[in-house]
Amino acid sequence: MAPSPESKDRLDSLFNPRSRRQLSLTFAGATFVALSLFITRRAITRKNISTIPLFYQPSNAPPRIHINGQLEALEALTLASLNLTSVAVFLTGGLMWAFDVEGVQDLKQRMMRIRMQKKASTQTTYTEGDREAEEWFSRYLLGRRRKGDFKADAVASKSTS
Repeated sequence: MAPSPESKDRLDSLFNPRSRRQLSLTFAGATFVALSLFITRRAITRKNISTIPLFYQPSNAPPRIHINGQLEALEALTLASLNLTSVAVFLTGGLMWAFDVEGVQDLKQRMMRIRMQKKASTQTTYTEGDREAEEWFSRYLLGRRRKGDFKADAVASKSTS
């Protein structure tokens, strides 16, 4: 039984060079996530093992744990940054593949095309409500200017005197 032309086109589109480049970033991100999780897990395990008392340690003495708060905070920040960066690379690659975006230039071209379509579809019309609002604002602003409520007028009058 031969595959249908529709399924063959779909497979060709999944494995063409453009799609492979997009998926390579996704797989690189997935590898980066796996490595960062391995590093984080190893660091946590090392900290947990250091808290277990030694076999020959007396039971009436607390274990000697040397904690440096600054180094602990720095290590936590480093691991969190590593994990966040790896997940961001993974998601960026997946979204680029899902939206069929190959790079920044491709994204710029798509955005320009969308902007042009929106500009062509929207026509600015001057409605009766717009005219009423403009008249109301002009009356309101002129009334305030006559009363001297504007701060700019007050500042200008102070600077001239």
